[in-house]
Amino acid sequence: MKQKKFILLLDDLWEEPDLQGVGVPLPNEVNRSKILFTTRLENVCDQMQARKFKVECLTEKEALDLFCMKVGAETLSSHPSMEGLAQELVQECKGLPLALITVGRAMAGRKNPQAWKHAIRELQSFPSGVSGIEKEVFNTLKFSYDSLPTDIDKKCFLYCALFPEDRTIYVPCLIRFWIGEGFLKEHYSLYDAYNHGEDIVERLKLACLLEGEEFLWVKMHDVVRDMALWLARNQDQEKNKVLVKGEALRSSQIDNLEGSMMVERISIIYAKGDDWQVPICPNLLTLIVWGNDCKIDFANAQFLSNLKVLSLRMERISAIPAEIGQLIHLEYLELSEMRIKEKLPLQMKNLKNLRVFLLEYVHFSLEIIPLEVISNLEELRVFSFIESRFKEWKSSLQKIKSSFLAAIHFTHTMEKSFLEQLELLPFLEDLSITLETATGIKKLLSSTKLKACVRLMGLYQYKMAASTTTLLPSVTSMQHLERITLVGLQDNMSGSSVNQTYPFRKLRWVTISGCHNTTHLTWLKYAVVLDYLIVECKK
Repeated sequence: MKQKKFILLLDDLWEEPDLQGVGVPLPNEVNRSKILFTTRLENVCDQMQARKFKVECLTEKEALDLFCMKVGAETLSSHPSMEGLAQELVQECKGLPLALITVGRAMAGRKNPQAWKHAIRELQSFPSGVSGIEKEVFNTLKFSYDSLPTDIDKKCFLYCALFPEDRTIYVPCLIRFWIGEGFLKEHYSLYDAYNHGEDIVERLKLACLLEGEEFLWVKMHDVVRDMALWLARNQDQEKNKVLVKGEALRSSQIDNLEGSMMVERISIIYAKGDDWQVPICPNLLTLIVWGNDCKIDFANAQFLSNLKVLSLRMERISAIPAEIGQLIHLEYLELSEMRIKEKLPLQMKNLKNLRVFLLEYVHFSLEIIPLEVISNLEELRVFSFIESRFKEWKSSLQKIKSSFLAAIHFTHTMEKSFLEQLELLPFLEDLSITLETATGIKKLLSSTKLKACVRLMGLYQYKMAASTTTLLPSVTSMQHLERITLVGLQDNMSGSSVNQTYPFRKLRWVTISGCHNTTHLTWLKYAVVLDYLIVECKK
């Protein structure tokens, strides 16, 4: 072959081949030969120093043409409704040729529209029931799963299937779930665990099991997600083990002991439903309910003795039931996007195993959290309290001024006391906090421990201006700070402080709103990884 010009085609490589070892001369300018190969692992392309061409999924028209070719004209013309049913099936395959070919072959010769409607329902719920899907699609895609280097990688991949189809997943949120589940427990430092999580995300992307060009967002192809659910359910031998979407809403209707004992994870994210009662599932480990219209009844909380992860994002919840205090094995608790009007129950002090506690984009102040609850969470490593007040500032600055002035009396000492309790927690490493009083801000900026923990910081003030000359050096010392929001500050962010060097190593997002006399932001030139900058200053 050294004397010939050749093209070598290699399909489905999983590692760099030793071409010279088997006698294949490498292409060069003399022989002008080519080696073309396909792989699901992007790092194989890098190892072979190859030019990369990503094979995208088929367009809607291409997908329909391929599907119709496999089904056959006779079947498609057998009933007036076939064309519309074919389009529905094609949409479920999401442009993946392997799935289109398999489903198309399965439907060939099936001329009963009811059979097609059943196939659509199967693809939407348990796709392995469709002829050929398990053997031709899932088992083929499973090679990518089997090639993952560790069991931790595999657990983390399967967990992604809890998120709904056609939606992106926020990577920091995903990694916090992995930490809460104990997948990354081997690390002494929380930030080592975060780094490990980011590394896993990159490996899943390189293996084409996750998609995403942006650093902070990923997505799962619907068919890959179906395969992940199939694997998580022990290849559908235990269909109740992981419940998502519609079957999760129906989980409260599980009336047999064997079915309820099998349930380990329930995820209801952005699904429509009526009021929902948490089912009696003694082995339930994870419960995620986001953005639904339904209300949740925790009457059966005493039967959730093994629950480790509880994530609620629901505006309709105005009070947290005392029964949550019975979930003593919880390690991850999220109560976000809520408009809670009553204090959190004192019984939450029993959650002594809690390691992650999130209250994000909420419509209430810190005073709603009893200090006794925080002081008892001795295992806490991640605490996040983020208010939704930026939206209010954006819509009506004058309105928020009056509400802040009315709230100052209640929160002035509360913030300082709350931060003092956080400071005493022995394992706290990751802190996101919104503060609205000068006393609270002063306490945060004077605490070496808390500054070392801050990941996100929101400072909301009106006529209580902090000095930029003290603020910026303190922000600089926050080595993990990724996002800062400054609202209503009266200080001029210029002057002598601008001439100093402030290394903001991780600062990615800066929001400044309603800050008077802000003439320039020269200090931000030191935020070398800044992705987002929002400035809204009114005179």
